[in-house]
Amino acid sequence: MPGVGLSYSPQIVDGSGVIRSPVNEAEFVDYCVNTLGFPTPPSGAWQAGSCLVYQPNPYESDYGTGTFFEETYYGLTGTLDYELSDSVTLTSITDYQHAEMDYSASLTGGVSGVLYQIFTGPQRQFSQELRLSGDSSGPVRWQAGLYYLNIYHDVQTNFIFPVDYSLNADSYAAFAQVDYDLSDVVTLTVGGRLMNDTKHFVSVGLGIPAFAGTVLGDGADLTSDKWNWSGRAVLTYKPNSDMTIYAGVNRGVKGGGFDGGGIPAYPASDAEYRSETLYSYEVGVKADLLDRVVSFDGSVFYYDYRDYQAFSGANQTINLDAEIFGAELFVTLRPARGLTLKGAVTYLDTKEKDVPLGGGLYGDFPIPQAPEWALQGSIRYATPVLGDDELALQFNAMYQSETTVSAIPAQDQNIPAYHRFDVRASYRLPGGRMTISGFINNLSDELYYLNRIDFSGFTGSTVDTPDRPRWGGVSVSYNF
Repeated sequence: MPGVGLSYSPQIVDGSGVIRSPVNEAEFVDYCVNTLGFPTPPSGAWQAGSCLVYQPNPYESDYGTGTFFEETYYGLTGTLDYELSDSVTLTSITDYQHAEMDYSASLTGGVSGVLYQIFTGPQRQFSQELRLSGDSSGPVRWQAGLYYLNIYHDVQTNFIFPVDYSLNADSYAAFAQVDYDLSDVVTLTVGGRLMNDTKHFVSVGLGIPAFAGTVLGDGADLTSDKWNWSGRAVLTYKPNSDMTIYAGVNRGVKGGGFDGGGIPAYPASDAEYRSETLYSYEVGVKADLLDRVVSFDGSVFYYDYRDYQAFSGANQTINLDAEIFGAELFVTLRPARGLTLKGAVTYLDTKEKDVPLGGGLYGDFPIPQAPEWALQGSIRYATPVLGDDELALQFNAMYQSETTVSAIPAQDQNIPAYHRFDVRASYRLPGGRMTISGFINNLSDELYYLNRIDFSGFTGSTVDTPDRPRWGGVSVSYNF
């Protein structure tokens, strides 16, 4: 059953433990047969495929039998605003979500390919927020509230071994923020959030003697009860209506949890990973110049992660320290009526510190999915044809440098740098309600990958997700 969405790149783990591409067919055949125990791979698989399938077209893959995707989802959200007085408002936000998913995908291709499967029972999430906000004619604006969240997951994964686990989580929080005008042009913002997270994780073991002492063999019944807090302080200087300069510090928290699924061949004491704390420092400026002919938004920042949650090659989340130095710049030019030019550039210098390599060795590596350079630009020209209608032509371009995909990067597994061009033409009919558009995306038909997952130790390949080749379409929208 050919399809678009998965692709395979042959990879081996050599005698030194290095993950890399095979240098010739004989080396790949030896790895598939003598190391992984597969039959002799098809001819050509060493260049474009896995141990079980040769795939010359990266946009078509033989997913084999037993692959499927089924999902059911619904959600309800209710928001109520009630004015207690002229300056105080009570807001209530209630949300419920329900999801079920069954998923199976081949990691190697071929009729007898290795499958990764996920089967979920009801996945339920309920949240309730109550918030008071005040805004008077004075220098103070404020908001404060309470928040509750409950999540229940019941999941079975199957990759070589079936693993059943469930998670029940409750989160309580109290928060507040105050904006205080120190003068007509300077505002201080201070806010904070106090949180309590309780999680109960249950995993059913298989009772296999070879995995005794691990979550896979014996299962796990673990509970976590953690308090944490986040906060922010921002100083904003607005000398006029066209310029804003700000500097701020934030402390953010990403809750901890438990690893489940995959092959949890580690002790129950290692199943829990700690919460991640981020201290961020940022200085920036936003401005409109020359009667809004030029607009720009720029910032420099430093992110200091404590217990950063990284995904290791052992299907396990590990805690590391990490940091990011970065800068962003967004510029908009309006040199003539109807003509708009936009450009954006982001630079990141990232580092995960002391990543465990085994054997008592450690190393520093870039943070996954964080390219050093990302650039975007667009040219749009819009003009009326009949009066209150509009014909618009737009060209978009983007570039992203090479990125890593795991805590311990292997050069041949990195996602290569790529670029993309899109074009779009639209016509908004008189009256402004209906718009007809035509577009072509990936104009140069570039082959590039959005994600890459390492299964070299299981299938002799990485499983890659390519973006679509050149494609286009027509859309019609109507505003009532």
